[in-house]
Amino acid sequence: ALPPSLSEAEFQDTIAPFLQNISWSAFVAGKTKTVNSVNSRAYLAMKSDELAREFVQKFNGHVFINAKGDPFRAQVEFAPYQKIPRSRRHRDHREGTIE
Repeated sequence: ALPPSLSEAEFQDTIAPFLQNISWSAFVAGKTKTVNSVNSRAYLAMKSDELAREFVQKFNGHVFINAKGDPFRAQVEFAPYQKIPRSRRHRDHREGTIE
């Protein structure tokens, strides 16, 4: 769980020592305008299991302070599904045809 108001740039500044060890990443910004705020999330694929364990030891429980001064304790977990999504786009087979 990351603070809902945390930006991707702020998150990357925090994990800067590990950026060269990340092979894939995705950041989902949180929402604060709803009644129940939604926390930001980050998905990271590390280059090795040893680097991932080191990242978990360093950042699990790391305290982020939002703009209001409220503390948020980060939760770092291993994903049960370890595959990375493909970035391949599907071609529209109808493209270039006339109806």
